[in-house]
Amino acid sequence: INQWYNVTLTEGRNREVRRLWEAVGVQVSRLIRVRYGDIPLPKGLPRGGWTELDLAQTNYLRELVELPPETSSKVAVEKDRRRMKANQIRRAVKRHSQVSGGRRSGGRNNNG
Repeated sequence: INQWYNVTLTEGRNREVRRLWEAVGVQVSRLIRVRYGDIPLPKGLPRGGWTELDLAQTNYLRELVELPPETSSKVAVEKDRRRMKANQIRRAVKRHSQVSGGRRSGGRNNNG
């Protein structure tokens, strides 16, 4: 029986979530990142996909690495957002299907 759990880490180490669950006898078949810091990731964002950040999100990340804040955005994030999102998803899916012949690359699999 499949069960879904929500785990929040403040600082992740390599394979930390898998090791934690396996230590209590639970086999991990899939991990899904839902946010990066305080920035939620879009549910439809494919592997290898990306999304533009607004100025507040950019400055949040810059603050984490002790860089000065930006005063203006280089990209108008809200302009044509729906069309940009569709195009980036198409590019990510196309790139991953060309690289791996339709299979995921990078040495990862769903079994651990």
